[in-house]
Parts: sequence; structure tokens; C-alpha cells
Amino acid sequence: LEYLGVLLGIAMVIALVYSQYPGEMNRKMRNASVGISVSCAALVIVTSAGFYTRLMLAFQLWILLCFVYVALVYVLALLRRREAARFNFAALLLFLAAAVNDTLYYNQVISSGDLFPFGLVGALFIQSFVLSRRFSRSFRQVEKLSGELAVINETLEEKIIERTVQLRQSVADLQKANDELSQRESSRRRLMSGISRELGTPLTLIQGYVNGMMDGVIDPGDPKYLNLIYEKTVYLDRIIGDLMELSKLEARQIEFHLEP
Repeated sequence: LEYLGVLLGIAMVIALVYSQYPGEMNRKMRNASVGISVSCAALVIVTSAGFYTRLMLAFQLWILLCFVYVALVYVLALLRRREAARFNFAALLLFLAAAVNDTLYYNQVISSGDLFPFGLVGALFIQSFVLSRRFSRSFRQVEKLSGELAVINETLEEKIIERTVQLRQSVADLQKANDELSQRESSRRRLMSGISRELGTPLTLIQGYVNGMMDGVIDPGDPKYLNLIYEKTVYLDRIIGDLMELSKLEARQIEFHLEP
């Protein structure tokens, strides 16, 4: 269990670092590191303690190589000013110092004692701080976005009300223009009907007198009938002149000069 915890823990550390800084850690290196760590753990499971304990130095060297690579990833993240890179680098140094101490201690190079649990607790504390900081920042961001969304919704409601009022006003103006157009069209029809009657009466009289003269019923030289025909033509000319003035008025070609 002690060997499996270390070897599988290395695989999880590699996966954690990749999730934190995928742009700095190579994906193939991640897969290779996790694969080798899991393979070493499988070797511990299927072989006897008399065999895999002899590979302790190789395991330790592999663990150190993994931590060196993780350190390079954290250094690159620190240079690129990634989020929480300083805290993660500090946790790695603490963890790496404990691992180096235990490696030297178990190989009887130094007699400082087993410091790995303390290094692990310190690294986990720093990681917990980083995660809590990230969650706190995310929570503040959510609150900020919620406030902005509420303001946008209020503004949107105001715009909708404003546009609705404008639309109603436009509809009212359109209805008013339509009513005015209908009144003008009705007035035009009444005007044309009146013009037809006004033109029909003198034309009928003129035609009657002219037919009477042609049939010999009326004397063509009688001044009375000639005068009546002349008056009706003058009347028609006045009506035609009024129609011309009306057409100019509708075309807005007439200028008014108002005086008291």
C-alpha cells in the first residue's frame, strides 16, 4: 500500500498539473508519465515484495524525474504569469524538498528523519488555499455578472417599454394619416361629382341651342341665343380655370402672400 500510494500519487500529481497548466505541459509527456507510474504500480501488485523492493532506487529516481519535469512546467507557468503559479511553485518546492530528504534518508545518506508527511500536508494546504481563492474569485465574478445582468434586464425592459410607446405612436400617426387620406379621397370624389354636374349643365344647353340652329328651329342670327351660348362658354372657361388652380394647389405650386 505504501508503494502503491506513492506511485499512483505521482500519476495523480501529473494529471493535476496538466489540468492546471495544459499549455505548459506536453500532452504526450503527461500520458507517458501517467502510463509509466501506473505500470510501476501494476508491477508492485503482481510481484512479490522481495522483487519490487529491490527496485526502490529506480522508483525513487523516476519520482524525482517526474518532479523535475513538474518543476519545469511550474517555472514556465511562472514566467508566463499564469494564475496561482507562485503558490503552486512554492507547494512543489516544499513537496520536492521533502521527497529529496526522504530519498536520502531511506538510502542512509542523511539521518534527518521522514519528512514526507509534513511536506505533503504543507503542499496540500497551499493547494487548498489556491482552490479556495479560485472559488472565491469565481463567486465574486458570478455576483458581478449577476448584477450586470440585472442592470441589462432593467435597461432592456425600459427599451422595450420605450419602443412599445414609439410603436403605438407610429400606429396612431399612421391611422391618422390613413383617416386623412380617406377624407381627402372622399372629398375628391365629391368634388369630381360636383364638377361633372357643373360641366354637364352648360354643355347640354350649348348642344341644344346648336342643334336647334342646325335643324332650323332657332334662328342662327338671333342675338339672344348667341348671347346665351357665349355666356355658357364663359362659364365653362371659368370652371376650367378653377380646375387648373385646384391642380396647382394640390401640387403645391401656388404661393400665398398673406396680408392684414
